[in-house]
Amino acid sequence: MRFAWMLVVTFLYSQYVFAVPVHDIKTHPALKPAMLVSYSPNEMKFAKYLVSAVKQLKKGKLSRVTTRHLKKLIHSSNEFRDLKNTINKLEKISKIGISLNKFHRSCSRNEEVSASKSNFHLKEYLNEQIHLYCKDIFFKVLMRKDNYHVLKMDNLRYLEKNLGYYLQNRKLDNLIKYLKKTNKSNGVQKILSNIIAKKIIKSNDIPQKKLLKHIRINSKLSEYVKDKGYYDPEANKYFIREFNKMYKRFCVALGEDQIQLVKDQIEEVQTFFEENRDYVSDKVAWKMFNKIGKKLLLNNKLAKKAQEMFTRSELLGGKNQREESIFLQLWGNILKGDNRANKKIINEKKLIEGYKKQGVKLRFWIAYAIEKSGQKEIAQDMYHEIVNSSPLNYYSIVSSNKIANSLSEFMPKKILGKYRRPSSAITPSLSQYTPKVISSIKRINIWIDLGYQKFLQGEIDYIYSLSMDQSIRDKILLSELNKKEYSRMVIMQLARLLNYKGEYLQTFKILYTSMRQNLFKVNDNILKKLFPIDYLSHIREIEVGIDPLVILALIRQESAFNPEAISVAGARGLMQLMPATAKRFAGRFKRSKLDNPEFNLKVGIKYFKFLLKKNDGNLVYALSAYNAGETALKRWKDQYFHSDNPLITIESIPYKETRNYVKLIYRNIFFYNILTNKNVFDRPLNETFKVSLKF
Repeated sequence: MRFAWMLVVTFLYSQYVFAVPVHDIKTHPALKPAMLVSYSPNEMKFAKYLVSAVKQLKKGKLSRVTTRHLKKLIHSSNEFRDLKNTINKLEKISKIGISLNKFHRSCSRNEEVSASKSNFHLKEYLNEQIHLYCKDIFFKVLMRKDNYHVLKMDNLRYLEKNLGYYLQNRKLDNLIKYLKKTNKSNGVQKILSNIIAKKIIKSNDIPQKKLLKHIRINSKLSEYVKDKGYYDPEANKYFIREFNKMYKRFCVALGEDQIQLVKDQIEEVQTFFEENRDYVSDKVAWKMFNKIGKKLLLNNKLAKKAQEMFTRSELLGGKNQREESIFLQLWGNILKGDNRANKKIINEKKLIEGYKKQGVKLRFWIAYAIEKSGQKEIAQDMYHEIVNSSPLNYYSIVSSNKIANSLSEFMPKKILGKYRRPSSAITPSLSQYTPKVISSIKRINIWIDLGYQKFLQGEIDYIYSLSMDQSIRDKILLSELNKKEYSRMVIMQLARLLNYKGEYLQTFKILYTSMRQNLFKVNDNILKKLFPIDYLSHIREIEVGIDPLVILALIRQESAFNPEAISVAGARGLMQLMPATAKRFAGRFKRSKLDNPEFNLKVGIKYFKFLLKKNDGNLVYALSAYNAGETALKRWKDQYFHSDNPLITIESIPYKETRNYVKLIYRNIFFYNILTNKNVFDRPLNETFKVSLKF
């Protein structure tokens, strides 16, 4: 279960095709979306070969068979006809072999094409991939020739033009490999060394130590290196290792409660960082200081030292890092119940004056600290601001509970009204769009069915980039729309199509993005698209002893309703079950059976119900165990979970991934309750983190 959400996101690039059986347990919308269109079998075949070609280009091995199929199918693939010239280029490149003449005829000319922008995103993307492929195979072709081939004008010109690419860390090994081959050819070595030296100096780059070993260093480069130094990844690794060793010594001293030794170790860490800032980045130091500070919070005698570490880390990193450091300063005082200290921090850092500029997490905890200091009216205003500005965020849900539980009986209805406001959108027919948009919509259908997210996102971005005149050919419709209305119309039609096809993660992405751009406010229609209810009736049939909406909320986070989801750790299916965990509750079975929705739901619900029962219905504990494992939860209970306040318990979860996981599922439960017309404000806030079980 561990790292499940991150792994589900990784699965975004794989195929989502689920054939619904006769005993359909998945709910599909009854009305077909306007953007649902058909395509020819040849267009799908072409698309499959095109995806294969892209994968081959990235691996540096383009197959002639693939390019032959593409060239044959392009004539009968109307929606890809603008790629004809690009496919011809692909075919030429697949025939390069070890011929430098063919290389330059195909690749040098392609450089000019890739440098120019195309109004067709697929063509532009493929040209860029061809360009990168050519750069990657250049040395492969040269390696098959004698050393003096590199001195030919075409080869030298190509090398000089692309030398910046080869000096990049990930590509440097290819250049070094070729330099090793030429080390016995004095003339070749000297010319190549001078070209490389000239490029390094002109670009004002710091050369890598491993490169300097394989070139002849002339006087100019020698002076340059004396002045700038050189980059040695091994040296950096050494200093990072030493930094981590100091942290381990600090942890040992802290575990043995040797207070003076702990302080000495902290001083050593800080001094080491100041003396070696060329090798230890601010980002690394920021993480280290906060990690030490969090450990110090576990020991009451060292709480003051923890604050010093958080204050020190505040000086490092960008806006997000600074906000986290300020949160940790407030957090340390919240754990101690030191409201006066937090009031001082808030005043000194002018956190009320700059409140709206902060991230939502820091805003919530500023409001929380202010509420605890007795300034309840100011805190209420802040909670209102969070609900209005970040309506789908976990902290907005908690803020809305705080508002609803402390004000008049009419307040809950007012809050819910913001989420359940009705919506309306124009839904034009396909014929009202221009031919180029219709072609893009057809390709979107192909990429969804093929499961290739890169091109799917490209098509969506392409449609977004078109002006209203380029998209709408119906003059009457065009006259009725402004730019914002047009954007809303396109986004909602795309969302309907994606939801219909089961591409929920893409739906979530485009809707969240559009709300960040203030194109939409949360409304009933958007909530239904963001929180699908697939499998709800089946969950009810499987288990009556647990609220099915809790399971639905968990599935949304684990697999986004993809029954074939497989994480890199091996978790499978709707509820992302590890085979070993599933065997505890289902006995022996074939691993592939976890891809069966019905089986996965039965086992997953049984396991989650077990965790809830084991933890007395504590949702935070059960979700933590489901995500990070029961052993991790046991350790956290002993070391970190010392409060009855679930908000504090959640923030105390040491794994960031699990911490966010619990917050998101709590958020999901809230909105599923709203969508099913349940009263979400009928209990005190703390009680909403408990799940009742019926046995």
